[in-house]
Amino acid sequence: MIGLGTRLGGALLLILTSAIATQAQQLPPDYLVQYSIREVAGDPNSPIAWTVTLELTALERQGDDIRWHVHQADIREIGTHTTWRLVDPRVDTASGDWWVQHVDADTPAAGDFIVPPETSGCAADVAQLEDDLDFSFVGSEQATTVPILTYSFHVESEPQPRKEGEDEEIDPAQSKPSDGGAQ
Repeated sequence: MIGLGTRLGGALLLILTSAIATQAQQLPPDYLVQYSIREVAGDPNSPIAWTVTLELTALERQGDDIRWHVHQADIREIGTHTTWRLVDPRVDTASGDWWVQHVDADTPAAGDFIVPPETSGCAADVAQLEDDLDFSFVGSEQATTVPILTYSFHVESEPQPRKEGEDEEIDPAQSKPSDGGAQ
């Protein structure tokens, strides 16, 4: 009887250990992260001129670090009501994804996403009324509580970028679980 009880106890221990490991590595749902760029950088009274919305999918988890894939980037110029979209934009990291260290990986928060990696591409206007938009942006490692971005938004048919900024403090990132598609 002791031998059977030991085997049973060992099997039970193995099952419980496996269940705990699976639960601990559970991935969060897809997330939308949005950055708002004002007409006058750092002025909270200045109107928002552009938004950049990233749709993120969690691929891997190591403790509180999650590897996010940038599934889609939407760049919106508020004054023109134009939205450019690019699926799978170029993310300049070794893996092509964004590793984020979360305070609590079970509940990612906006503050976890303040330093986006360099992301770029050529996005098409969703309504097909404007020419394509060449874009790039990257967060600054100096950011502590709000994002600091260097960015450029350039419509291909225009000689100058429509908006660009270097090391500009922008509005705090906003994030929420995705409802299944970027807006």
